[in-house]
Amino acid sequence: MNCLGDSTGFNLVVADRQTSYGYPAYRNGSLSDCNTDGQNPADGVLRIRCVDCDSDGINDDLDNCPANPNANQEDADGDGIGDVCDSCTDIDGDGFGNPGFPSNACPSDNCPDTYNVAQADADADCIGNVCDPEPEVYDSSVPDVYPPQGNGIGDACECEGNFNCTVDRDVDGSDASTFKADFGRSSFNRPCTSVDSCNGDFLCNGNVDGSDAAKFKSDFGRSSFQNPCLICLSSGPWCAY
Repeated sequence: MNCLGDSTGFNLVVADRQTSYGYPAYRNGSLSDCNTDGQNPADGVLRIRCVDCDSDGINDDLDNCPANPNANQEDADGDGIGDVCDSCTDIDGDGFGNPGFPSNACPSDNCPDTYNVAQADADADCIGNVCDPEPEVYDSSVPDVYPPQGNGIGDACECEGNFNCTVDRDVDGSDASTFKADFGRSSFNRPCTSVDSCNGDFLCNGNVDGSDAAKFKSDFGRSSFQNPCLICLSSGPWCAY
């Protein structure tokens, strides 16, 4: 029952997100501030806040990711934002994120534990000069399986969507057009073959689909002014089907 003693319906707002329910509550247009919270619910809307909205056992006022369950409250870079919701877990504080954190939206750091704003990598092995014991010698152990394979750039630092990587260091509109032209190709629709390759089949599985679009999107916008792509040593083969 509400403070008027009736049980009319109302709109329940939880953490400022409004949902309609038929619970007993305040009657439209009839109440003063009966709960003395300084808000008159005369509009028929009862506003409450959940204590632990993500149900991880940590109250929202103490939770470093109040909308994402994270009972352990991991915060690798100590910035007060939990790893599961941190858009850039950056332990060395250089603006480039540590690999292995799925919520990162910032560029990946080629020296995750060493401050390295320039991200210089003279040998293009994805290990930055400041932490590479041999900065002028390419480390052949670095995986290079994303297409085009064999172009001398390891997966961790390559711009997979830079289709003209021998020409520029950008993933831009021209690359988007190239990707779009082959998007949707599959074994049922103009199959990808070694003769008729699919630009954008980053997994080399014969499809250019949503997973490839996500991969392209992760590099789109990189340029000579913002986390530039490396000039590849050769165009290399695309996928071998």
